[in-house]
Amino acid sequence: MMQSRLSIFFLSAMLLGSSASPGSADPTAKAAEMKTLLPHLDSERIEELLTRGELSHMIETDEGPLLVPGDDLRRLITGDLEAIDYTTGVEVLNIIPGDYDDFDTVAAANLLLELSTLEGLEYYSASRERMRTLFVQSYAIDSAENERRVDDPFIEEAPGGGSVIMFQEDMTFGKNKLRIAYNITPSTIHMVTENITTFSWGPVPLIKPGNLRLHALVYRGDNFTLYYGSFGAKAIRIGILEKRIYNSFYNRLVALYGWFQAKLSSSADGAAGGRIY
Repeated sequence: MMQSRLSIFFLSAMLLGSSASPGSADPTAKAAEMKTLLPHLDSERIEELLTRGELSHMIETDEGPLLVPGDDLRRLITGDLEAIDYTTGVEVLNIIPGDYDDFDTVAAANLLLELSTLEGLEYYSASRERMRTLFVQSYAIDSAENERRVDDPFIEEAPGGGSVIMFQEDMTFGKNKLRIAYNITPSTIHMVTENITTFSWGPVPLIKPGNLRLHALVYRGDNFTLYYGSFGAKAIRIGILEKRIYNSFYNRLVALYGWFQAKLSSSADGAAGGRIY
């Protein structure tokens, strides 16, 4: 388990405020709702999540993800990982800090779909022990064949959904194309990213096309709003490379949540994509 080891797809320092007090709901009601959503966690882990505002977990192939809020979504994500015969995975769950009585999933989804704003995003590199640029380039394209840059997608109502092809160049795996499918309801945002091209580390192919999944999920509960991120892949099983893949994607999850939470904070006054809360 990877609790406070790397602080990745979600470093507390990147959250622009403490996630330990995510709203003003009654603590007993919050604990009860959390236990209903996460029945596979014991009371100690539930308390840790409520206190710290985040949990992380290495996804073992014999137990699957444990931090997905709700059994229906957990079965969906577990099935998606099993379909690619995943060999490695990590998940992180955060309580988004703040009061979200009027949380707007459509506006929040449009923030997540601002793919071009990922350019220049930084993450903590455990191997280098410093912050490093994650994405050099990031933008939507018209197709995997033409690769013509197009505007970021935009959702107008929920329920709704669609898909987009994205081009990204990052400092670890180079240039890649990915397919993102997204679905929005009044209470959830679910985005699934799949690789179209091979993820390589230098000359070494690590993850073949179709063998990577990144799930991003926003869940609006009665007493809090949650952000869930997970990575799973059928990847090359070579000692140090396997660990590098795991660490890299854990850190991506932390960085992506920090990016989204920062956008939520700056949009609190309704300046970006409509009022979110």
